[in-house]
Amino acid sequence: MPLDRVVINRDLLKIKDLVCRREMILEEHKGISTVPSSARRIGETETMLRMRKSRGATVFRRKKQIAYVVKKNGKVSSTLVAKELGISRNRANEYLKEMERTELLRSKKNGKVVLYESKVNR
Repeated sequence: MPLDRVVINRDLLKIKDLVCRREMILEEHKGISTVPSSARRIGETETMLRMRKSRGATVFRRKKQIAYVVKKNGKVSSTLVAKELGISRNRANEYLKEMERTELLRSKKNGKVVLYESKVNR
């Protein structure tokens, strides 16, 4: 997947370069004004790509922190994880459910509370 990102970034740079060249030509001729909006859209796309990369690192770090909390406490709820990591309960729930889908954790319902524990035997 990192190779796909490299290709996308190269393509964006090529497009941005073409747009910049076109802007220079249009400035000389005082023509169409839609090109700057295209350049702005390309800039926004680059920003979104950077945000996705940083989100990936954040998600990975959070999952490691959750794994540590689960190891430390045995069984955890989303409320406990939220308090330990300083994030919202909804966000903690998302991380825990995703870790359950990837078979890192298993869940057990205890009344209204869902408790998560490590799937790896101790």
